[in-house]
Amino acid sequence: MRALLSSLIAVFALLSVNAHGGPVPVYAIKADDFGRGSPDAWDHFLRLTAQYNVPVYVGVVLDDIQQNSDAFAGMLAHIQRHPKYRLFYHGHTHNCGTDESGRKFGEFIAPLSAQEMLLDQGKAWLAAHGETQYVFNAPCGASDKRTALALANTGYHAWFYPKKDRDGLFEGCKIRYTAKVENPTFNPNFKTFGQQFKYLQSRGGEHLLQVHPGAWGGAKFAEFERILKSMTHHSASFNWVCKGA
Repeated sequence: MRALLSSLIAVFALLSVNAHGGPVPVYAIKADDFGRGSPDAWDHFLRLTAQYNVPVYVGVVLDDIQQNSDAFAGMLAHIQRHPKYRLFYHGHTHNCGTDESGRKFGEFIAPLSAQEMLLDQGKAWLAAHGETQYVFNAPCGASDKRTALALANTGYHAWFYPKKDRDGLFEGCKIRYTAKVENPTFNPNFKTFGQQFKYLQSRGGEHLLQVHPGAWGGAKFAEFERILKSMTHHSASFNWVCKGA
């Protein structure tokens, strides 16, 4: 019995390190802007990621999903039932960007009370659609120093791509790094991702593969599938990040 136990411990130790002797990196997909873009493209994306058994965080833009509810209702119901999909709050309007002076703007660069109101509404929508772990990502990554406190006050569990929370106001999970699948944005790029993937495989950690599948067509899906095939071939570990948030 002792020999069997020792063997099992050795196997688990091997599984938890990579070829360089470090921890095995974990990957999940973060798919932004559900509710906008092509419904057919989203349907293709969901089928493709299910084929490769990859966990996907689906970022919902609330105004868009409400305005386009008929086109996305079937997919939303499928996402709620499928164990490899989870919904997260990705803002109300996705009105964000950079102004002429080079300053970022967005709905989460705003007074604390305004951010809390939006986050409460996002949380309520997630809860109504079966989520019990509340995850947030600001559209365009546009947030400010008040966002951490707003998230803490409204009970969110995870924050993807946060601004530096210098005071540690938000105690939930914060994922700061992403593996860049699209280069430039909206364009999956097998070559540039492959270079980054080789580095990530050597360093461990949790990584989100950010994508915008609602903007893809046939060639872009083919490039994305090349990435999934390559990761599978190199035994990439796919799983939820933030302890399952």
